[in-house]
Amino acid sequence: MTVHKPQPTHAFPLRLDRQVGGVVAVLLTLVLGLAVAALSQDARLPPRTDAFGGNAEARFADPALLEFSAEAIGNDPRARLLRWHEIALAATALDHTPPPEGDPRVFREQAGPVREARALAIVHIAMFDAVNAITGNRFRSYTGLPAVQRPTGINVAIAKAAHDTLVGMWPGQTAKFDGLVEEDLAEFPDGDEKSRGIALGQRAAAAILALRADDGSAHPEPVVGVDYFPEDGPGVWRTDPVSQIPLALGARWSEVAPFVLRSADQFRAPAPPSLG
Repeated sequence: MTVHKPQPTHAFPLRLDRQVGGVVAVLLTLVLGLAVAALSQDARLPPRTDAFGGNAEARFADPALLEFSAEAIGNDPRARLLRWHEIALAATALDHTPPPEGDPRVFREQAGPVREARALAIVHIAMFDAVNAITGNRFRSYTGLPAVQRPTGINVAIAKAAHDTLVGMWPGQTAKFDGLVEEDLAEFPDGDEKSRGIALGQRAAAAILALRADDGSAHPEPVVGVDYFPEDGPGVWRTDPVSQIPLALGARWSEVAPFVLRSADQFRAPAPPSLG
């Protein structure tokens, strides 16, 4: 009698595993080949650096353009706030992008993370105070702006508050900000409500700009080896060996008046464990 041996139940999975393994091997070969080609190409390019120009021979991409949809938002304060939030983020990104040769745009008006954070806070406080004044000051105004007593255009107030503070922070981009605010103002018919909204936005911007005018941030960033001398001990800040930025960004920022805290050391964290 002929005895038929049962076929292993794993025969098909094994064949499939071999096929998948072959495909993976081919893909890995292609990826490694592309990586090697990219590395060899990068080796021929000038070394990269960041916005502070640690490497004078570096080449930069064209700066990002401040381009936004011209489609009317209408009576939508939330969308208006988000629009000007995006405009502010684009402004600081452009500020950290070196201008191409021949472009008169000012570079690094609010350089570094602490200065751009301060600038963005000023823009958002102006918009908040304008909205808060129109909605009856349900929250405490940051600058003491009183609530309005007559119908006031909230959308134009937001746009004008944001525009004026952006111009104060990045005057080199004023022409672009002017064009963007004109688009917003053109959405609404002229009249007392619109005029009061524009005036409120101007007051909100002027109030926060005046409040932060002498906050201690006007100092230049210390230059390493000239104004700032780092130490060599463990856990002590030193110049980034890759970017070679010659500035000690934020080294004196404890001298700047906080936006909310009473002092920069109000909630000082304990010292980290010793690294020695």
